Amino acid sequence: MKRKVLFPLLVSIIFSLSLSYPSTAQSDEERHIMADLRILQMQTQDLGLMVATLTKALDDMVLLVNDQATVNRQSFADSRLL
Repeated sequence: MKRKVLFPLLVSIIFSLSLSYPSTAQSDEERHIMADLRILQMQTQDLGLMVATLTKALDDMVLLVNDQATVNRQSFADSRLL
């Protein structure tokens, strides 16, 4: 009698566990994708910061080049006066 009750119970437990496995795998896959997205967002923020830093450095360089061009132009004009 116990065997008749135990076997269907065991089969139903195994069946329910086998059905839950794909959803767990999907959940693991979704968690992995979400982690990848977070990593990509962090890398995008880092790249944005680097681009902003490079932009500032280029602006500073343009100012220095313009200042040097002004000095060169003035010194050339002064040398022509002599």
